Parts: sequence; C-alpha cells; structure tokens
Amino acid sequence: MRTVSALKFLTVLLLCSPPALPGRTVTPLTDLLAASELLAAGDIPVDISTAAGKTPLYVDPSGDDANSGLTPGAPKRRLGAAIEYANSHPNEPFVIYLRGGVHYRPARDEYLAIERGELMISSYPGEEATIRPHFYPADPTSWGEEVFLYSRGPYENITIKDLTLQGWSVPLIFGSPFEGPPMRNLVIKGIRADEFRKRGPNFITSFFSTDYLLTAYFAGREFEPEDPGIKYQIEGLIISGIRLSGVDMPVNIGDEDDANVRGLRISDVEVRNEPAGSGSTAVDGFALVNCHRALIDNCVLENIEGDGIDAKSTRVAVINTLLSRIGRNGVKFWRDGEVINTIIYAANADAAFVIEAGPCRMIHSILALKGDGYAGTYAYGIGSGEKFEVINSILIDLDHTFYLGTKDLRSLNSIYFNLPAGLYSGAVGVPSVGALNGLSGCGGNLAADPWLIDPAGGDFRSAYGSPGRGRGTAAGLFLPSFDYYGNPRRPGDKRAIGPVEPPEPFSPAPVDVDGDGTSDPLVFRDLSGLWAVRGKTRLYFGGPGDIPVPADYTGNGRAAIAVFRRPAGLWAVRGWSRWYFGTVNDLPLPLDIDGSGSAQPVIFRESSGRWAVRGLTRFYFGRPGDRPVPGDYAGGGKPEFAVFRESSGLWAVKGLTRCYFGRPGDRPVPGDYDGDGKLEFAVFRESSGLWAVRGLSRWYFGRPGDRPIPGKSGGGGKTVPAIFREDTGLWARRGLSRWYFGRSGDYPAAR
Repeated sequence: MRTVSALKFLTVLLLCSPPALPGRTVTPLTDLLAASELLAAGDIPVDISTAAGKTPLYVDPSGDDANSGLTPGAPKRRLGAAIEYANSHPNEPFVIYLRGGVHYRPARDEYLAIERGELMISSYPGEEATIRPHFYPADPTSWGEEVFLYSRGPYENITIKDLTLQGWSVPLIFGSPFEGPPMRNLVIKGIRADEFRKRGPNFITSFFSTDYLLTAYFAGREFEPEDPGIKYQIEGLIISGIRLSGVDMPVNIGDEDDANVRGLRISDVEVRNEPAGSGSTAVDGFALVNCHRALIDNCVLENIEGDGIDAKSTRVAVINTLLSRIGRNGVKFWRDGEVINTIIYAANADAAFVIEAGPCRMIHSILALKGDGYAGTYAYGIGSGEKFEVINSILIDLDHTFYLGTKDLRSLNSIYFNLPAGLYSGAVGVPSVGALNGLSGCGGNLAADPWLIDPAGGDFRSAYGSPGRGRGTAAGLFLPSFDYYGNPRRPGDKRAIGPVEPPEPFSPAPVDVDGDGTSDPLVFRDLSGLWAVRGKTRLYFGGPGDIPVPADYTGNGRAAIAVFRRPAGLWAVRGWSRWYFGTVNDLPLPLDIDGSGSAQPVIFRESSGRWAVRGLTRFYFGRPGDRPVPGDYAGGGKPEFAVFRESSGLWAVKGLTRCYFGRPGDRPVPGDYDGDGKLEFAVFRESSGLWAVRGLSRWYFGRPGDRPIPGKSGGGGKTVPAIFREDTGLWARRGLSRWYFGRSGDYPAAR
C-alpha cells in the first residue's frame, strides 16, 4: 500500500471519486469553538428554532385553498396560500406543515415573498414533501420562476426545514435592505435539493443566496467588520443538514460593497457534483463575502468547478471538512482563517490553499495531491507580518512548494512527504524537513510516508504502522479535543498527526492460539495483513487500518485470527464467519458475554459511551473519552462492562463499583494479578515504567514508549506484567523471559 503520488495526479483526478468518510458524529458547538483561536462562545448562532407555540397551517396537494388550513382535515392546496394567510396575520407565530407528496408551485405564486418573522415552513413530521416549479422538468425563463422562496426585510426567527426541492435555479434568497434593521435568526436545515435548472448558459445555480444591495457602503474601501456605520443583512444564519448535487454555487453570500452576515454556521452540508471542467472563478462552493464570525464544520464539497471555500470575510474557521477534487483553490482566506481536522485533496488549478493576509492556522489537517502550481500561497506578492501555524498536519504529494509572504512560520510535529521541489519558498526558503526543524518556532516535523490508507478512495486514516501515530504535540492553547469523525483525541502528546485519530486496539483477554493455557506472543502488521505467532505460524489476513480482534469465537479453547474493518463495521474471523456490526466510530471488543466459552462481537462508541452486544442489547455507560476495560471483576466467570476515565483515574464497573485509582495519562492494565479469579484495577505509568495494582503491589518495569501487554503464563495462573518495545521488537515478561519478535509498526495483538 502506498499513498497516491503526484505523478499519478491526472489519472486519479479522472478515475477516482472519493466518497465522504463514513460514520461521522457532528461535534457539539461548544467543542468546536474551544478548538478555534478565532471564534468564541456567542460568536456563532445556536439553533433555537422550534414549532412549539406556533399555530399550525396545513398544506396538502389534495387540499383546497378555500379551506382555513388550520386543521389537518381542512388543509390548503398551495403553499403560497398558506404564506399569504401567514403574511396577513403578522402578529401570530405560524408553522406551515406540508403533507407528504409532490407539491407544484403554480405561476401565480411567483414573486411571493415571506413578509414576516416567527414563521417555520416544514414537511409534516414523518412525511416527505417535495416541492417543484409548475414547469418542471423544463428550465425557468424568469427570476420569478428561478426562486422558490425569498424574503427581504427585518424579520426574525424564520426557519425552512425538512423539504426536498427539485427543479429550481436559486431556491432560497434572503436578506434585509440597508435602510432597515437586519434579518435575525434565519435557519435553513434538513433539506435535500437536486435537479437544479438554469434559464441560460450565462446563469449559475445556487442553493442559498443573500440579496444584493444597492447602497455600496464599502465601495472603494476595505471591509471593516466593526465599522459603527454598517448594517449586516443577516445576524445569525444557520445552514445545516443539507444534501445537494448538481449545483454550481451551493452557498452564495456575495455582495462585496456591503456587510452581509454576522454570525454564520454552515454545518453538515454535503455537496456531491459530477466531475466537470475546472477553472471558473464564478462558481465557488461556499462564497462568503463580507461576513464576520463564520464557522464551516462537518461539510463535504466534491467536484466544485471554482474555489471550494472562498472566504472574503473575517474570523473564519473550517473544521472537520473534506474538500475533494476542487477546480481552483481548495480553501481561500482573503483575511484571517483556520483549518482544523480538515482535508484538502486534489485541488486542480492555482494553489490548493491560499491565504491573502493572515493570520492563519492549519491544525490536524491534510493538504494532498497538488500538481502544477504552488501547493499554497500566503500573502503572495504583498507580504504579511502575521503568523502561519502548521501543527500536527500532513502535507503530501505536492509538486511545488508552499509560497510564504510571511517570515513567521511555525511548524510543529507535522509530516512532509513527496514534496520534490522543497517545502516552503518566498520569505522563508525551506528545502527539507531537517532545515525546517532548524528554524526558530519549528520542531518535531517528520519526513516520512504517513501511510494514509486509501486517499484516492476517500479514506484518509493512517495505518497503525504510520510514523504519525502518537507523534502529535499538545503544544498551544487551541487544539481540538476531537478528530474528523468526532471521536476523542488521545491526551497530551499521545495524539496522532493528521485529521483522524486511530483507535487504540484492545485485546480483552490474553490470546491463546494453540489452547495450551499460556498467552502466545502475537503481532499484526496492518500494512501487509501479516499475522505472526512466535515459533508457530505466519499468515496473511486483513489489511491496512484493520483492527486485530483475535478471540475464541467457536468455544474450542483456541483464539481465532480475526479483524474489525472500521469503515464498513465488518467483523471477519479467518476460516469461520463474517458479520457487519458497528461503524467507523466504534471500538471492537470480542467478549464471552454469557460465560459459554465463545466470544461475541461487542462494540464501544468512544464519542458517546454507547455499548452494543450483537443480537442482544445496547446501552450507555461512560462518557466521551472513556476507555473500555471490560472483564471479570466479580469472579463470576462472565465479564462486566467497565470504563476507565484517563483524565481523573476513575474506574467504573457497571452494576458493581466505582473508584479512583491512577492519575491523568496512566494506561489501564486490569488483570488477575493475585490469581483469585477476579480482575484487579491496575495502571501502567509510561513516563516512569510504574505498574500499580490497587490494594496489592507496585513494580517498575519498562520505560517510556513501551506498550504494556500483561498476559498469563503457566496454564491460566496469575497475570504477569509484560511490555512490547515497538522500536526493537522486544517482548519482556517481568521475572520470566525476554525475546525479540516483530518490528517497528507491528501491533501486539495479544497481551
């Protein structure tokens, strides 16, 4: 397995269509803001939209506009009739429910505007309303035919949600004139839109657009977000849970002479277009002009003809976002900005990442696969005194340097690989990683293949053998506590380089491959799928990114070779069976739940504390960041569900006990250290090699960097402290034996 080289750029661009990374959890807004240096609590709007307290108005394709619309049994036929009724009663809050089915907007409702606030328009709960223009599937011929809904006024609390829109050119246009107050608390969410139409070759399609004003307040001068004389069109705009395809410019906030939006969140928006020509500057993915305090999170932009994100705005954060196969710049910040847990892959023309002024941060992100032209530019041709921070990130397969117009470069613990022209040029010339680490403010950077599993196929995780695993830094005040998938980051300097935090494979019990009652030294080399049992066997099963889950699945007293494949949730037991259970966010834990002697698939979801036993039960126990440590703590022959909270040293066994043992950074190593048939709480302190068993004993065995793998020896007796030293392949059991087996990059699949 190799990462895609830049020499294969054109082939990959033409043949591959990376899907979104599956199974993501949308991270809470509080955590997103805590990771941002540019945004703080209160900068980004919170969704407070609700139908509670609003008078329902019902619309059904089989209804009658002569009906009141106020009861489910007397619905109106046209959405336009319901909007007219709501406009005529401006002091009463309304929610307009569209019953399931296809609603065609007639020509008479063209140019019908929302002229009030406190209004929600939604599909009826549990039903899907599809809205099309009357001429569908033909093309529009006028502005009125292009637009589904618009509003121009100082209205508050408008929500458009849970609809399917087909056949429109620019379905949603909202804003407020300069002369009046701004529109406030506008929410657009849960909408699917496709089959966009345009009225001529010179027109472009958009999902959402702000209005264009004629005042030209900033004409001829720079946008100043805190200018006391300006007025924003919208204060508090949320666009979330949107699925789009076949659209030129999904979000177009584009009046350059006036202020447009203050407090903007674009969240969980996926745009999947077919491959198209590249290079147009008029059809960007998200065009944010003259906005202040904007958050783009958990989005996917694929096959955008122009720039992926073009932010001519201030205080813009892009978090947990994938930009794939972009025609021009992947991300362009005209002023300040930051990308966090973000992937910019295969941007075509111009530079993949552009910063005009700064400051700018690139945190836990990937910049990959860029052919001709700079990998990125910072203050190109104008210069800047602002910082460019690159922390825990990956720059790979870039044919040209990243041009810097600033001398303030800070690169920490990042990977640079296959950059044949050098790393940076311009104000700071950096030919190699060695030269980079010699600069003030830089250090810990690596020149090594990060072993991304399948970037061409949309999988940007690192294999377990990646040199970036556990090599990130925790330096700085603003680093994410979560990864691209929404899973917790490892604490301190144990975090990985790149947007995805690899899971820590967990073997719930010593692995006895031959059934002799003694743990067998077993390694798994995920780069090749090699399994090796010392002195016994070698075989190939599984591959990059698979988690080893050997266990006795058949009850014959021997552990079977098995893997868990995260993207698909596949469990595969060699020579026996395959199941699908779990997602990319889950840790696999094969456990003998009922004491029958055979293991069943169990998963633990780190992001929420959710446990699930295949075919039996699911429940919540623990919280985000807890580590699962199930085992037989009661001595009853069956495992209990348990977690260890690394931040505080809390041990919690479901239905049994809670206690504190250990301190932040300790690794849990529960085992039967006294041979009484029960597991004891125990920790390994990597910094000193300390093993501590609660109420029993303390030893020093191992050194920093060793992986604890406590096992059993001598026919199922006491648990023995043991370590695996990855850089040399050393296995050592305290007071018993030492040998060398395996190499750097191998994972000890037994303990």
